[in-house]
Amino acid sequence: MKNYFYSLKLGQKVWATIEEVIEEGGVIVNFNGDLVRVANQSHRRFRPGQRIQLNVTAIQPMTFKLVDSKRIKRIDVNI
Repeated sequence: MKNYFYSLKLGQKVWATIEEVIEEGGVIVNFNGDLVRVANQSHRRFRPGQRIQLNVTAIQPMTFKLVDSKRIKRIDVNI
């Protein structure tokens, strides 16, 4: 992880872009140019180019919840 991740704060919302969907249930996510493999625990289907908003829920290990703009519900997405 590059400096971008070290600057994240608990509760902060960040935008990312799905770069690639991996068969094992993961995705490659682009955070401001940093590519990170993320375990998708949401069982939600993503597509390359899709923009998602994530809420930082833990720093060690880095954990996010997907902010679903259509619903109030949040979905776990962990690095």
